[in-house]
Amino acid sequence: QLPERLPVAEAGELTSPVWTVSSSVLNASNVTYTHTFTITTALGASSTIGVNIWNNPPSGGQTQPSQPDFSGVTTLGTGSSPDILDGQTVNILPFSPGGFLAQVPLGTDTLSANTAVTLQFTGVRNPPVGGVFGTKTQTYGSNGALVDGSAGPDDNGAIQVGDVVVSGTVRDADTSTVLSGVRMSIHGSTPGSGLVAE
Repeated sequence: QLPERLPVAEAGELTSPVWTVSSSVLNASNVTYTHTFTITTALGASSTIGVNIWNNPPSGGQTQPSQPDFSGVTTLGTGSSPDILDGQTVNILPFSPGGFLAQVPLGTDTLSANTAVTLQFTGVRNPPVGGVFGTKTQTYGSNGALVDGSAGPDDNGAIQVGDVVVSGTVRDADTSTVLSGVRMSIHGSTPGSGLVAE
């Protein structure tokens, strides 16, 4: 007899996703963006690593910030690891809304389970305006099915370039009187982007 519910295969986790940039100066060119993470599930031949990078949506009538320009990236840099990733092709594809996908096909190469991965993207141009950019890293099998990384819209990493400036006025909700000396906590939608201002 069959069970009432068949078990559903779920994607594994990507752990410790971190980004570093060689320069956070606005509009700087030839910047290196390095992304490290650990995969849970082994990747066979013809698998793919995909990294989505997008602008966090603006609020209050703000202009959508421009994003880092990865258009000059065609291969991974020599700081990538394991060694099979060094020089691997990178395809930059549009990704809606307001972002792009950096796709790294493994070709005939494979990665073992629980492998620490470093992707080094060289030749990036920083955006002209500072911001925090959401990222989501996923791996896909040869059939295109999700292997590691969540399927939802949440991000699992963030890149900060330049300063993120917040300005405004705090008013009393009942009297509309301008307040000063108020401790406030500002929380972003990106992991690690919480700010505290006094």
